[in-house]
Amino acid sequence: MSDILIEDDDERHVSYYPAGAWEFLSESKYHASTYHMTSTPGAYMTFTFSGSFVEYYSDLHNDHGAFTASLDGEVVFSASSQSKTLLEQRVLFSSAVSPGHHVLTITNGKDMRVTGVDYFVYRGDSNNTKINIETDGHAAVSWTTVAQAHRSQAISTCVAFALLISLATVTALSLARKRRRRREHRDAPPPPYTAPPQLRPPASHDDRHEGLVQNIVDARRDKLRNLGH
Repeated sequence: MSDILIEDDDERHVSYYPAGAWEFLSESKYHASTYHMTSTPGAYMTFTFSGSFVEYYSDLHNDHGAFTASLDGEVVFSASSQSKTLLEQRVLFSSAVSPGHHVLTITNGKDMRVTGVDYFVYRGDSNNTKINIETDGHAAVSWTTVAQAHRSQAISTCVAFALLISLATVTALSLARKRRRRREHRDAPPPPYTAPPQLRPPASHDDRHEGLVQNIVDARRDKLRNLGH
């Protein structure tokens, strides 16, 4: 949410009644060099806005007097803007309100003294944004419409939904791939049986002895044969 400044001469938000009872001044001491004032008892002005907070700015001076502030037709504040010295661009009234459309009314008192209007500030709803651009010393307010905000929100929702669908699809494919691998491993035939190699049993003690005797006999036979030659 953003704080939005509205000048006293912004006809989109500000109206003066009766119109002939209000005087318009253009002096540099006022914000954006614009200012409205009245000394007519009971003369009033309205400021319409859509938000959750509002402030009324004006000046205080020795010729100023009583005024009342009303929200949506109900008086909520009474005070005097009289001061021994000139004080400019001061907050004379502020209030939090429930989010939505509201009307702030400033009414001059019955003491034949002055009530002035310099500018207003309100805190907009989350669907509104503002950009302040300084042009020749005047602040211009640029808006994005509620429809544009809703469109942006809808686009963001669609993108988020698409991402969720993509994530769910990837997860499902991964699970299906893992299940298929487990199924293939479970259903695969067992490997053919391969008998272990037959090991020749070690020679017994008798066999070793018989072989040794035979070797001795063969050696003697060969020796006698050699002597005979």
